[in-house]
Amino acid sequence: MAEMRADDPITNFRPVGWSDTDVTIRWRFWLKGPMSGVERSDTPMHWRRAFADAMRERYLPELRTSVDPWFDRLWVWTRAEEPRITGPRSGLPLINGDVVQRCEFALKLPADVASAFLTVVAQPLGSTSWDDLAQTWFYVEPVRSNGSADWPKLDSGTLHPLTGSPYMTEAAYNAWGTWRNIQRFRAIGEDRH
Repeated sequence: MAEMRADDPITNFRPVGWSDTDVTIRWRFWLKGPMSGVERSDTPMHWRRAFADAMRERYLPELRTSVDPWFDRLWVWTRAEEPRITGPRSGLPLINGDVVQRCEFALKLPADVASAFLTVVAQPLGSTSWDDLAQTWFYVEPVRSNGSADWPKLDSGTLHPLTGSPYMTEAAYNAWGTWRNIQRFRAIGEDRH
């Protein structure tokens, strides 16, 4: 974990319009399967755009630190890791490869906006899972997480938030589908799920 923290580029993240008094909110999820170099480069930009669009639909304090503050203040980092398989193994190769993508997010906000953001995020998490909310925000599926340990929260510890990927059995890993982007544009009134 200490090695991962040393490699964590969030320590150098300085978004447009940031201040020394800003706080950082972190969250993460995992996707199954490899990412090409192009996907590793392009996907975070698409996620930042989808997130900015989703935040404009919320009742949050206005940010006037740049032309597109929700986009500018979100940082995304992906990293390939080995899955954490528990229990007996069949000895057969894992289905669809043996790699998961750590998808780490950091959002730097003024403290009052951060508090409002966390309050808004907590509302849907009372009735849905973080996996479902993340899929809705970022138009990607199927997402896996460590439940509430991976929800958006203030970054406050020396090793938090770099927790390991979710533990799962070989059967659960094999049943987990390889990640894909969800069609972003839908007919008017059509559900985003």
